[in-house]
Amino acid sequence: RARHASSTRATMQRPFNRGASRRFTGKFDPSASGRRPTAAAPELLGGPAKGNFQAALERCRGDATKVIATLEKQNCDVQELVQTARSVLNTLSRVAARTANSAATDELSSALVYEEVEKLQVIVGEYLALLSDAEAKGKLTAQLNSSRGRRKFEQLNSSLLVEATILAELSEDIMMVHDKNYQKLPSFDDQPEEQVEIIDPEGYRMWVDQFGATTFMVDVNKVVQGIMKSLQVKLSTAERKILLQVLDPSNTGQISSLRWSEFLKGFGPMSHCLYNLQGLLSRPWFHGFLSRDDSTKLLEVEPQGTFLIRFSSTKPGSFSLAHTMDNTRVNHVIIHTRENGFAIREDNAQEKLFPSVSHLIEAYSSILIKPYSQTFPRQLWWHGDISGDEASQLLEGKKPGTFLIRFSATQRGCFASSYVDQHGVIEKGLIVGSPHGYQLSGKLFASMEEIVESLIAWGIFTEPYKNTTNEVNDKMRFKIVKEMLSTEQSYVRALDTLSNSLAKKFKENPKVAPADTATIFGNVDKLLAFHSAFLATLERTVAYWEPDDTAIGPHFVKVARDLPNAYAPYVNNYNASMACIDRLKGNKAFDEFVKRLLDEHLNTDAYQNTLQGYLIQPVQRIPRYILLLTDLIKHTSGAHSDYDALCEAKEAVKQAADALNESQRAVDNLEKVAECIKHIQGLDGEPSLAVIGRSLVKEGKLLPLENGHVRSKDYYVFLFNDLLLITKKRSDKKYSYKDKMQLRNVKVVSVPDQGALRNMFRLHGIDSELTVAADSPADKDEWMSAMKDVLAKLNPSGGGAAGAERTASFRSASRRGPS
Repeated sequence: RARHASSTRATMQRPFNRGASRRFTGKFDPSASGRRPTAAAPELLGGPAKGNFQAALERCRGDATKVIATLEKQNCDVQELVQTARSVLNTLSRVAARTANSAATDELSSALVYEEVEKLQVIVGEYLALLSDAEAKGKLTAQLNSSRGRRKFEQLNSSLLVEATILAELSEDIMMVHDKNYQKLPSFDDQPEEQVEIIDPEGYRMWVDQFGATTFMVDVNKVVQGIMKSLQVKLSTAERKILLQVLDPSNTGQISSLRWSEFLKGFGPMSHCLYNLQGLLSRPWFHGFLSRDDSTKLLEVEPQGTFLIRFSSTKPGSFSLAHTMDNTRVNHVIIHTRENGFAIREDNAQEKLFPSVSHLIEAYSSILIKPYSQTFPRQLWWHGDISGDEASQLLEGKKPGTFLIRFSATQRGCFASSYVDQHGVIEKGLIVGSPHGYQLSGKLFASMEEIVESLIAWGIFTEPYKNTTNEVNDKMRFKIVKEMLSTEQSYVRALDTLSNSLAKKFKENPKVAPADTATIFGNVDKLLAFHSAFLATLERTVAYWEPDDTAIGPHFVKVARDLPNAYAPYVNNYNASMACIDRLKGNKAFDEFVKRLLDEHLNTDAYQNTLQGYLIQPVQRIPRYILLLTDLIKHTSGAHSDYDALCEAKEAVKQAADALNESQRAVDNLEKVAECIKHIQGLDGEPSLAVIGRSLVKEGKLLPLENGHVRSKDYYVFLFNDLLLITKKRSDKKYSYKDKMQLRNVKVVSVPDQGALRNMFRLHGIDSELTVAADSPADKDEWMSAMKDVLAKLNPSGGGAAGAERTASFRSASRRGPS
C-alpha cells in the first residue's frame, strides 16, 4: 500500500461557535413573521427550574476535573479519553462564563436548561464512580487496556461530550433570543486548543471539508457518509455496519479525529481504506476486537503454532498477534503501524518492517502454523472473559430468552451460557470444549454457533444481549423517548381543554359572537384528533420498548407528512386569533368569563394560566419535536436500526416547519397587501392586487418625472415584489391610483444630477420606462437597493431588457470578428 509521510494537523473544536445553533428558535414561530413576539417561549422552557443552574453546572465541572485527573495518572493509552474529557470541561467552563454574564437569567434558570445539566450530572457522576471504584480495587489500568472494560469508559466519555454540546447549544439559543446584548457577550475563548495529527492527506482533507479544521469529535455515521462521498462508493447496510463497528468499536455513536487518524495509519491511504479493510476482514486469522485475556483463553487449549490477529484494544489502526508456544503458553506481540508498513520488534529489540500483515505472517510461517479457526468470538452474543455475576448484572431486567455466551470462570477450556428463563430468573449452563467440538448436557455440537441455533430452536434462547450494547446511550434514548411521550400527553390534554372545554363554553356564551369563537380557536378540534391518534402510537411504542430493536423514527416520518395540512389553518389564523382576543380584552364581562373558565382548569404551569398560553402551544409543538429528535439522534449509534429513520424524521419535521413558516408568511403578506390597497381609490377597474405570492417590499415618496420636470410633489409609490404602484397622496393614509409598472424584464439605472433635478434613477422596461427622483441621496440608495433585490429575484438569469442589450452586444462583437 502507498503511504504518505507528510503530516497535517486538525485542532480540537469547541462544540459551539459564536452563532447559536437555533435548536428551536425561529422555527414555526409567529415572531418569525415580525409580529407578536413570543420571547418567553414558555412551553419550550418548561417553567422555572427545581434547582440552581450555576451551582449544578459547577458540580459537573468539578467532577469532570476529577475524571481528567484520575485518567492522567494511568500508565496506559488514555489520550483520546483525556482529550475528550478536556473538551467537555472547556465547554462547560465557557457555558458557565457566558451564562454568568448574560441578562437572560430567568430563561437560563428554566426547567428545560436545568434538566440538561441534570443529565450531565448523572453521566459524569457515573463516570467518576466507575473510575474511582476500579482505581480503589487496583483494576483501572487493566480495565482501560481491555476491550470490554474500555468500552464502558468510552461510552460514558462520548455521552458526556454529547450532553455538554447539547447544553452549550441550548444556552446559546436562549441567550440569543432573550439577551438583547447577546452579540456583546465575551466569547471566553481563552482555553488552549489541543491538536492531533492526521497523517493521511486525503483523510485530513475529507475531515476538514466535512467537519472543519477544528472539529475534534463528530457523529461516526457522518464519517462513513463522508468516506462514501469522497470515494464515490455506495455501501450496503451490512457493509456500513461493519465499517461503523471498526471505526466505533465501543458503539458510542461518535469518532474523534484522533481515532480517525489511527484508523488511516492501519488502512490508509483513504482512497484504499475500504479495500484494505475488506482484505483484512476476509482473512481466517483475523478476529476483530478481542481482548488480550480473551485471546489467551481461546488459544491456551489449542495446539502449538495456532495464532490469531486482532485489533489493538485502543487504536483501530494497530494490531496484536497472539500465538501458542510450547507448554500451552500464549505469546502476544504488538504489530506497530508505520507510515510505510507494519513492524514488530524481535528478541534483539530490532524492528522488522513488512508491507502488510499478510507478509508478516508468511515470514514467520514456521511458528505461525495454523490460524485459530473458530468464528464464534466474532458473534455479537460472545462476551468473553466476564464473570457469572457480571453476566447476571447485564441480563437483569431483560426479557425471557435474552442470552450471552462467555468463558467459564471455573473450568479451563470451557464456556458458559447465561440467559433469562421464562420466569425472569437468570440461569447458567456449562459448555465443555473438546477436540471434536462442544458438549452441552451430554450432546456434542460441531460449533458454538450450532449450540446457539439449537437453543433458539428449542425456545430457550430468543435474542442475544449484544456485546456492542451501549447501556449509557440506551438509558438516554429511553429517557428522551419518555420525554416525547410525556410532553405529547400534556399537549393532548391541553388540546382537549381547548376543544372540549374552553371552545365549547365560548360557543354556549351568547355574549361572544360565533365568528369570534371560530377565529380564536381555529381548527383546534382537528389538531386534537390528529394528536390523539399519534399519542396512541407513541404509547404502544413505549409500552413494548426494546433498546436494540424498537424504532420510533418511522412514526415521526409518517406524522411529518401530515403536519403541514393539519397545522396550516391554525398557524395562518394564529395572529387573527390573538388580535381578536386583544380586541375583546378590557370588556369586563369577557374578562370575567375567561377568568372563570381558566380557574376551572388551574394549572401550576404559567403558560396554561392564560388563554393565550393555551393557544400558543400548537405553534410551539413542532419546534419541540425537532429539539427532541435532534437529541435522540445524538444518543443513537449509526448502526442502530432506528438511526436512518430518525435522521429522515428530523429532516421531514424541519421541512414541515419550513412549509408552515412559508404558508404563514404568504398569508401575512396577503393581509398586508389587502390592508394597503384598501386605502387606495381608483382601483375598481383593475385586476385584484391582493393575490397569493405578492408582498409589499417598500413604500414611500418618489417623484415621477415627465419631459424633465417633476409631475407633482404629492406622489406616493408602493413597491411590491413584482410591480410598482404609483399613487397620489390625498390625505393621511388615503391615496388615489395613477399608474402601475410590471417589473419583470426591467432594469434600474442611476441618472446623474441635472441642475435642480437630483437623486434620480430610471426603470427601463421593454415597452416603457419611468424616471423618478428621491428626497435625498440616502433615500435614492435605499430605493435602488430595494429595486435591485426585487429585480434579481424576478429575473435571476439576468434576462429582460438588460439581457437583450447584452445579447445584441455579443452578436455585434461576433460579426466584427477578432481585432
